[in-house]
Amino acid sequence: MADAAIVTTNADRSSFHLIGKPELAAMKQGGIIVNVARGSIIDQAALVEALVSGRLAGAGLDVVETEPLPPDSPLWDLPNLLITPHVSGGGSTGYPRLREIFGENLRRLGAGQALINRTRPAGEEA
Repeated sequence: MADAAIVTTNADRSSFHLIGKPELAAMKQGGIIVNVARGSIIDQAALVEALVSGRLAGAGLDVVETEPLPPDSPLWDLPNLLITPHVSGGGSTGYPRLREIFGENLRRLGAGQALINRTRPAGEEA
């Protein structure tokens, strides 16, 4: 049983709904799943069910089955789900800049300085 799983595989016919009810049920009670690959890999209905029932403690989705996510999607109302705007991959041209930002933030963290490109929680002032 897994405490956490991060999905990073390619999307094709063999990976469509690769993670469904049986796979989510095989995870440890209170586990967490993160998808930074493609939205079609996790069966979204099964994920909603696992999150609502408390089977999973939480999930992080950088991708969803239908993008942009429709306003009436049940995903928007799940307090144990973090949705990011499909930004986990920068493509081959974005990686050098991402490494620069990571390196700069690592240096700043070690020096006790403010991080760059920090996202503030809702309600927190700049």
